[in-house]
Amino acid sequence: MAVQLVLPVPISRAQLKRLQALWRRWTGNLQLARGADRELRHYYVERFTQGRAKTTIALTSMDAARVIAWLERLSGISPPEYDW
Repeated sequence: MAVQLVLPVPISRAQLKRLQALWRRWTGNLQLARGADRELRHYYVERFTQGRAKTTIALTSMDAARVIAWLERLSGISPPEYDW
């Protein structure tokens, strides 16, 4: 009996756009320099995924959904219905 590995689905383009928009909404008033913004975003990505991803592009679709849900809560907005 052969063992089949199931590879995780990477973050979708729609998820990436949503995550970026939520990040800008949540941190926009901080007016961070580009490098500081990136470092802070990656810090939160790592925390929200319990260390499974260290950068936005390394997110799986499931972890991206978790990060998006956190950013929605932190931004004080209700989540829309997703189709991904």
